[in-house]
Amino acid sequence: MKLTEKRLSGEELYQGKIIRVQLDKVELENGSEAMREVVRHPGGVSAAILTDKDEMLFVRQFRYPYAQVVLECPAGKLEPGEDPFEAMKREQKEETGTTSSRYLDLGRLYPTPGYCDEILHLYACRIDSYGEKDLDEDEFLEVEKIPLAQAVEDGGTQRDFRRENAGSDSPRRAACGTGQALSAIPLFPSFREALPPSHRYHPAAEAWIARRKPCDPCFRRKSRR
Repeated sequence: MKLTEKRLSGEELYQGKIIRVQLDKVELENGSEAMREVVRHPGGVSAAILTDKDEMLFVRQFRYPYAQVVLECPAGKLEPGEDPFEAMKREQKEETGTTSSRYLDLGRLYPTPGYCDEILHLYACRIDSYGEKDLDEDEFLEVEKIPLAQAVEDGGTQRDFRRENAGSDSPRRAACGTGQALSAIPLFPSFREALPPSHRYHPAAEAWIARRKPCDPCFRRKSRR
């Protein structure tokens, strides 16, 4: 099997400030035709930001598509031509007021491959300094600290939100743009000491850890103890 689709024709249905929507006709590998609705997105970044007390920063804000308050990792979209690493540092400062000098590249995530081409670039870092947030005029959010071990154990605080909203007809969602990053954090030597023993040194993760790379020369992985 070739596992490919050939675009035959298409039209743009919508051009917005952030996204474009197009409708394409494609030829499948068996020769039949199908229609594909595609959302074109510039891509985004998200970060697992840790304090010196091994707490993880989350932001709480109202998300209109869900009509709910959502708890998520600091994140944002890429500007045209913007480097993902620089975008992540910009979003970190804007949403949390913090800066760092040690960063770890956690890889890339395809959040909705069925209809959207967004790629989410994931990072982790330790906070070096605190300052004032620099939010957009239409942006309103609160920063919340959650112990790293609890964040990993609860899978992005889903458990806490279910408990808070037990019996509600419309519970708030606990979302993390980097849900995969939360589960990956305990695999990195730089964060292992903050976690319970059950989360450390997963055998299958060792080769994967070796392939991860720091984002700048200031990052040094701690030796295994």
